[in-house]
Amino acid sequence: MAEPYFDEERALNLFKAWKNSGELGYLNDLLKLAMPIVERLINTRGTTAFLPADELLNAALVRLNRGLQCCYCPSKGRLFSFITKTTERVLIDVVRRKRCEAARTRPLDDCLLNSLYVNGAEHRHTVADIHYRIMNIRTISACPFEQEAQRWLVRNLVESNFVFRRHECADSMSVVYGIAPNRSRKLFDVTILSVRRALLSERKFKPVRISELVGTRAKALVRYRDRLSSQEFARLVFLMRNLAPAIIETGEMSLSEILYGSRREKPLFGP
Repeated sequence: MAEPYFDEERALNLFKAWKNSGELGYLNDLLKLAMPIVERLINTRGTTAFLPADELLNAALVRLNRGLQCCYCPSKGRLFSFITKTTERVLIDVVRRKRCEAARTRPLDDCLLNSLYVNGAEHRHTVADIHYRIMNIRTISACPFEQEAQRWLVRNLVESNFVFRRHECADSMSVVYGIAPNRSRKLFDVTILSVRRALLSERKFKPVRISELVGTRAKALVRYRDRLSSQEFARLVFLMRNLAPAIIETGEMSLSEILYGSRREKPLFGP
């Protein structure tokens, strides 16, 4: 039975018209038809307690846009069912992600603030020391444009307290310096790796269990476990957190260079 707030026939015609012509206007009109379904699910599933309704709507429409382009087939089911199931998966993902974040974080209350308190002088000295260490990082890149992009990246991350995400920084380097997207992402990874090495120094790490890496990007590092000691493997996992293992797999940097730096590196901000 057709839903009163969704015109299945019109939606299917728009989908077929988009498939035949490639005009994004048809796909845009189809997403507009889907919005009442998405908004109804958001309002009835109680997920606004985890994320604002407008952000949930945006996340669902982005997933629908991708799903309609590569996954949906009219012979396998109705558009209404596809839109409903896709939106529900988005809402489930949001709830799961927010619950995981809540389990790892603690509310910033007065007790926590008091435990983190430092006087002004200590804070300034600590920040100055961190800034000094970061400004002494090194790079293996020999290209002047890539080195300038790395310097630009480090300055902006330091000024913004490292709030920008990997894809945002890489896309910005591609726009500003004309570096290919794949290369700009690798430059981001190599730069962040150098910053982490500079700040970690000789810190010791708690041994990592393989089970802790399941479902994370770091699972790809398990192949190096037998080649490293427990401390070196824990250091590798920490250094490579949320970075692409491709910087090891392509052979551009060896495991030893990832862990401790390379003799090929030159000061990024030095002469």
